[in-house]
Amino acid sequence: MLLFESLKQLNAFLVKKAMRMPEVVHERSIEFSFAFMNVGNPPATVLDIGCSESDFPIVLAAQGFKVFGIDIRECYIKDPSYTFMKRDIMNTHFPNNFFDVITAISTIEHLGVQGRYGIKEDAPLADNVAMKEIKRIIKRDGRFIMTVPYGKLAVFRPWHKVYDEDALKELINDFSVLREEYFIRKANGCWIQTTRRVASQITPYVTAKSGIVLDYQHALACLVLR
Repeated sequence: MLLFESLKQLNAFLVKKAMRMPEVVHERSIEFSFAFMNVGNPPATVLDIGCSESDFPIVLAAQGFKVFGIDIRECYIKDPSYTFMKRDIMNTHFPNNFFDVITAISTIEHLGVQGRYGIKEDAPLADNVAMKEIKRIIKRDGRFIMTVPYGKLAVFRPWHKVYDEDALKELINDFSVLREEYFIRKANGCWIQTTRRVASQITPYVTAKSGIVLDYQHALACLVLR
């Protein structure tokens, strides 16, 4: 589990405990397992998008991957073990066909949603612009590993979008799907794998207090694209 993410979860846990709300298993447990299973082998060149608060690129670098990470915010550690660049995924300045693998773990859904991560105004097409840039900088036989909230279409400002089947198809229109897995959260807070059809019927919500997410619901789409 990510160090920074764990600290945020601890804060949310303390608030939930005070309010006697149930704790849930965080979806990162599913997403990172999926990403590690599909990232391939070192010394592949990997780009991790939205890495500012993540230990994921550090783990990849330790395993021998050549890792780059980009974020519009500063990196949360000094002198990381990978190449960090403060850049926007919509305009990265990387060469064409540069990366073997690109990962975006719960990142794409935040693009263009005002109010978080330094995003100052809504930009409804920001995710589509980002996908065009990803297509440009990934090798023709490369893999793009992406995870996003899934279910009935929604936007929860300032947090994220939730993609339905049509919106997700439009988003990945320039890619072919190599692998797709869908997950839903059970009443006990644990996640289980399910079908795309079942996941698409989930009605999402976010419950928050003082800027802290106390509870949420959405399905999870995990994709490997080419």
